[in-house]
Amino acid sequence: MSVPVQIIFSAVWLVAYLLMSLRYQRVWDARMRGALGRRLNTRVGWSKVDISEAALTDDSDAPVMAWHADSDGPLLRQLGQGLLVRAAYLAVIVLLGAVPPLALIGLQVLLGFHGLVVLASLVPVIAIFSLFWVGTYRQAE
Repeated sequence: MSVPVQIIFSAVWLVAYLLMSLRYQRVWDARMRGALGRRLNTRVGWSKVDISEAALTDDSDAPVMAWHADSDGPLLRQLGQGLLVRAAYLAVIVLLGAVPPLALIGLQVLLGFHGLVVLASLVPVIAIFSLFWVGTYRQAE
């Protein structure tokens, strides 16, 4: 495959990924959270979540934006809903956010794309993923 065809293939894939990411942010995210919230009988929104793994030390990272269940009731129910919401959030991030760019890079490597085309694809992939999927630039709801 010639380099211009490789560039066109990569550009089309990246534009499709960008459009899907925009659609996710504007439409699908709220619908998915709403459907999950109805299913769990709680409100699911974006909130700062502490992901610190060091429970017994002062070592901690800053909270990150992620899906969060605003649940009440017994502690076990709150824990279960929180775990289900976090699992759903991670599944969405992996399936919709990470698989398309990984598939692009994988196809580029398998089909023997020019190294510069592969490297040039990584920059927009990183930018799109960080803007739309990680939650760093989202506001709490």
